[in-house]
Amino acid sequence: MSLCIRLWTTQLFLTPLVLPSFVTGQEITEDDALRRLAEESPQVRALRAKPEIARAETKAWSLAPNPNITYNREDSALTRDAFLLVQQSLPITGRRGLMRRAGGAAVEAASAETNHALLQLRSDLRMTFYELLLAQEREGALHKGMPELQEVVR
Repeated sequence: MSLCIRLWTTQLFLTPLVLPSFVTGQEITEDDALRRLAEESPQVRALRAKPEIARAETKAWSLAPNPNITYNREDSALTRDAFLLVQQSLPITGRRGLMRRAGGAAVEAASAETNHALLQLRSDLRMTFYELLLAQEREGALHKGMPELQEVVR
């Protein structure tokens, strides 16, 4: 996942460098890049939805089981009998409470995983941002020193 994000952010920031020189890139600060990541990234939206998905999935863990209803009709020796049977299991072992606590822990774990992944994304973005900034500074230094190098070559 980290490699994919680094490639994506590298492509996002390095694209202006590989385009023809007549195309000018826009200047972006680290804060702008982080803001755009938080607002526009589909991966961030998907990560933020994970705790809610876990909450919805674990909600059913603590629900009471559904009742069973059975209807039977018997005909024998000119006698008709109809039976209606309703069954409801009653959990008296405390399992529902344990499942409710387990669901809460699963939601907290999903939330912690989401926070970790978001921090990792921000960290990867910052790393790529400063790698790009370093590359730009090197390019600027090379362009600045180019006339001196041409003088030395002559």
